[in-house]
Amino acid sequence: MAQELLSGKHSDLERFVNRDSDGLGHPLPEDVCRSFGFAVACANDLIPDYNQDVLVEQREARRKRKVERQRINRAAKRNNVSLALPKVEGKHLSPHRNSTTYLATGALITRHWTGNWHYREQVEILRIMGLNKNADFIRDRIDYLRDHNRAMFDMIQSRAAAMKRALLNV
Repeated sequence: MAQELLSGKHSDLERFVNRDSDGLGHPLPEDVCRSFGFAVACANDLIPDYNQDVLVEQREARRKRKVERQRINRAAKRNNVSLALPKVEGKHLSPHRNSTTYLATGALITRHWTGNWHYREQVEILRIMGLNKNADFIRDRIDYLRDHNRAMFDMIQSRAAAMKRALLNV
């Protein structure tokens, strides 16, 4: 990313990231590019996109569904009846992936730091890092996290606000 910015092909983005992200001459916090880098690594299957606890939870839920189906099948055979298996309920995947969390973290830090979303710049950072998406992708991931895991969204948002206060007080 640094080499690409210094190449001169992205002078506006280089100024935004390295010299003037907020209009006051402050560079963009390093955590933004770091978070986007982790999101790209997750999206490209370089690091796991789901936390280990989510995978354990998913295996446990799958095991419970299997045991319940077996119990119903045995009871149906024993009573010589034909039953439709119950519809599988519950979630099969976590409400958010690591890539969603990292994208939201980078976007929310940018929002708190600069006072604006700067989706165009965020999309360009992601494209340079190897993830070609549009601004709606970032917006949708933020909305998804806000709607499906409000506690995580609020935690990231408060961390972003605290980071701004800490960096400006230095």
